[in-house]
Amino acid sequence: MKPIVNSSSWQRLGEPEEAKALELRTVAAMVYGDEVVPSQERIERIGDADLPRHPLQVRCSVLCDAIARGKGCMALPRVERCRMLTTTLVMGILTCAAFAPLTAGAEPLLDEGVRAAILERPDGRLAHIESEYNDIYINKRRNELTMSFQLKGWHYTESVADLRNPDRLVLRYSQLMSIATIYPEEPKKKILMLGLGGGSISTYLGRFLPDAEIDTVEIDRRVIEAAKQYFGLRETKRVRYLDGDGRVFLNRNKALYDLILLDAYRGGFVPFHLLTREFYELVKQRLTPGGAVASNIHDGTKLYHSTVRTLGEVFPGVDLYPSGEGEVIAVATKRVLPGKEGLASRAAALQEHYNFLHSLPLLLKRRMEDASSPATTGELITDDFAPVNLYDTIGRQAPRRK
Repeated sequence: MKPIVNSSSWQRLGEPEEAKALELRTVAAMVYGDEVVPSQERIERIGDADLPRHPLQVRCSVLCDAIARGKGCMALPRVERCRMLTTTLVMGILTCAAFAPLTAGAEPLLDEGVRAAILERPDGRLAHIESEYNDIYINKRRNELTMSFQLKGWHYTESVADLRNPDRLVLRYSQLMSIATIYPEEPKKKILMLGLGGGSISTYLGRFLPDAEIDTVEIDRRVIEAAKQYFGLRETKRVRYLDGDGRVFLNRNKALYDLILLDAYRGGFVPFHLLTREFYELVKQRLTPGGAVASNIHDGTKLYHSTVRTLGEVFPGVDLYPSGEGEVIAVATKRVLPGKEGLASRAAALQEHYNFLHSLPLLLKRRMEDASSPATTGELITDDFAPVNLYDTIGRQAPRRK
């Protein structure tokens, strides 16, 4: 039996486990008895060329190519040929469904009607919303929708959504935030996120982790309203958007979470009361015994070094993931950090199970080997000593977008 797809093609498409394609190879080979190799040109036409390919897209593309280019069945009688083609289609559909994101039967987290209507609107500014906390701007450019805050004349990007592909995380830091899912020891049943923006991260996790309950706390209710009105966010029984201050929520709510994500910004920096030792101790108290916390912080300033040091004072270990675009995702665990091999094993297992669009093993490669060095030049930030604004200016060259 000849191979249907050569292994190098799957390697190029970011799916190293050739065994995952076994079903399609077997089906097409049984029907056609011939070698069918999809053209790279056809594969590049699936979605936007610069996007990572979801395994489902690749498998369905291979199936279509196999059907379109099959030769072995053409010599069969018409009735027999139709029967075999029908069998191929049914088995292919079942195969694709088996590898689809596990959201079947779940309540939709996005209103696709809202997003489709926004996609049809002309490019440019769609809204300017003034709230007691933020100056909010909603802008559209082709298929991307952006929420930004204006502070002291500078626009800081809070969230970017791909209106055509709801599973794609546009910003590099938001992709990296998903690496935190490999750190909790227990299954990710409860997730808390502080800071909403356009809701890209919470929606991504909700769609790929169908059993997880996700609470997102946002201090600015107008941000929540804008995310629903323009980005199409929908609340469900397991995904909630709560209006309030993150620290106040943690003080009042005694529930424990497997994973806590910190992405609350006002302009270019995190509010000081969400950066102190006392705050991180509170976060630690709200984690399950094997839980983890991930925080989005800007690099290149004394505030970055001080944040890493403060995290290290509270948690037994901290891993750092630079985005290469000005942000670093700091991940800390309540227990000792897993080793390099343990993290790799968890990343591979979760990727295999959930089929994240942004590959966890690839994101893991951005992990810094020495995460302790940034802390050496930082200062401990406490409720009594938190010169956040000053530290944010030391070492900074120019205002950055979030």
